Parts: sequence; structure tokens; C-alpha cells
Amino acid sequence: MHRGVGSRSERDDMHARAADQREAAGLAVAVGSPILALVHRWSDDDGLIEYTESCLPAQFTIGYEYTP
Repeated sequence: MHRGVGSRSERDDMHARAADQREAAGLAVAVGSPILALVHRWSDDDGLIEYTESCLPAQFTIGYEYTP
């Protein structure tokens, strides 16, 4: 099942790391604080149609619900 309208390929990547200066300022945490960095990409037959980056602070819960 594709989430994106007209998308043919989707990929989500996540990894934990230390916040840099820009991320720390945006999240109101100290530089070096643990964060979860996320990237998602949606593509169609012509190439990339959506690219998103986000960062979450520690102790922040995310969840995904999938329905048929």
C-alpha cells in the first residue's frame, strides 16, 4: 500500500544521534542531547516527489497506524 498520492516507492530512515547546534536550538535542548533523526522519501516513475527531514527529542513517542 502506498501512502503518497501517485507514489511508486517510499522509504523511511531513522537513527539516533547527538543534536547539532541548529537542531538543539529548534528543539530547545542542549547541543549534544540525544535525538531521533528521520528522513522520508516518496518517488514516482519520474523521480523524487517528496523529501522530508525531522528530528525528535528524547522521550518523544511516535507511532504509525496502518489500516487496510
